[in-house]
Amino acid sequence: MPNCSQSPIAFAFLRAAALAATIALAQRAAGMVCGGDCNRNSEVTVNELITMADIALGVTDPSICVAGDTDGTGEITVNEIIAGVNNALNGCAPPVGRGVCGDQVVDADKGEECDDGGVCIGATNAGVPCAADSDCQGQGVCDAFGFPGGGERKACSSDADCTGATCVRCKPFGGDGCAANCTNETAVVFTLKPGETANGDIRVATSGAVVRGNLTILLPLSGTQTFLIGKPRAGRIPVTQQPAFIHFPPIPAGSFGCACVRSVIFKTCGGTVKEADGVTDSTDCTTDASLCNGKKHCTAVAGPGNSGEGTIACTGGLSGTNFSIAQDAGGTGGTASPVILSPEPGSGGPGSALLTAGASIGTIVNRCTDNTPDYGPDGQFCTADDPETVRGTATLQRLTTGMACATLQNANGRDGNDIGPFCNTGVPLSCGELASGTTAGAALASAFTVLHESRVGDIVVSGVFVAQ
Repeated sequence: MPNCSQSPIAFAFLRAAALAATIALAQRAAGMVCGGDCNRNSEVTVNELITMADIALGVTDPSICVAGDTDGTGEITVNEIIAGVNNALNGCAPPVGRGVCGDQVVDADKGEECDDGGVCIGATNAGVPCAADSDCQGQGVCDAFGFPGGGERKACSSDADCTGATCVRCKPFGGDGCAANCTNETAVVFTLKPGETANGDIRVATSGAVVRGNLTILLPLSGTQTFLIGKPRAGRIPVTQQPAFIHFPPIPAGSFGCACVRSVIFKTCGGTVKEADGVTDSTDCTTDASLCNGKKHCTAVAGPGNSGEGTIACTGGLSGTNFSIAQDAGGTGGTASPVILSPEPGSGGPGSALLTAGASIGTIVNRCTDNTPDYGPDGQFCTADDPETVRGTATLQRLTTGMACATLQNANGRDGNDIGPFCNTGVPLSCGELASGTTAGAALASAFTVLHESRVGDIVVSGVFVAQ
């Protein structure tokens, strides 16, 4: 005789799996107020906790308490029940509609033109759409572009963990037409002034990068990158970049072969740059999401689909526009240290900008076109069909209108073999020119380190993007 008592449970689980995608969309549309608040009255009751437990056991359909499924998986876990218990004991966060950008409510009287919510960052359920910090489990991220105390984009539990920054869990991002400050985005093309070489370097006031390690490679740059920008609020303009709108052609590098600078959606476990100690790098999962198994979700640092994100100061300035990056490659011992970011005192003036952007520099031994597998089906290097093996190591750059410097110590397996410091300096943008759709005269500088890069080993890369 079959065990009929199990059939409702099995049926419920099947329905849960079938409804998972629908539930995730419903969560975003409804703008969850509080984990476990099934009837959305801004409190969690014992009966609602029982309902969550029944859903976890498979005897109640997940659609009965969408607010309990905070990670959008179509199931309710023990962690989500614990979060519901905490909300029952401590109370729910204030409801949405408070005039906060990222709460999925457009408050026109507060200057908002749009509001499509945020994304959980630093949390256990990182990457999930949200409308309030209470939708995100566990930690958040220190959110500031001034690189305060070296803790930029580190995991946090409260504001006390963030020197000069705010600990947020539900963070709005641009890139989808609605900027991170809840204003409508427009596209501004940043056309590079083509790079020129002179005396073993990139000529001043032209675009390019220099790779320094076991050898020096000059990479004069040309092409375009597009900024998706919001309107000024509180004297700040949010900026977003996406790989589809960044076009740098391949660079013939003489006897070295061909090089390619690519825009990359850089991802980590949790979407943070540093762990809570402010020193340990968050796990890079850009090309392998399985590295986050058992950890926080693999999440884009700059937001879904974005390779870069930042801010421009129209009034006042930004702190940390001058900074240095240092890393110990490990020398003969081979154990490298995390990247150390050190901001300089002071701030940039109006038009100063800071961006965090993912990038890679790939190289190939031969010319920029060929018919070998390394070039992909189109026979062209530096296109979308190139295999991962020739794309280079994904790194996270800081771009600034101030000065960026980088130093690599004990490089390429040799104690005392230091590379750098090498520096580049940017030029502030004009908010008035941006409003007219131009970036003319501006320049963004960068400097960063890469370890164990194919063919060139440990390197320092310094570069500048100069707008025509």
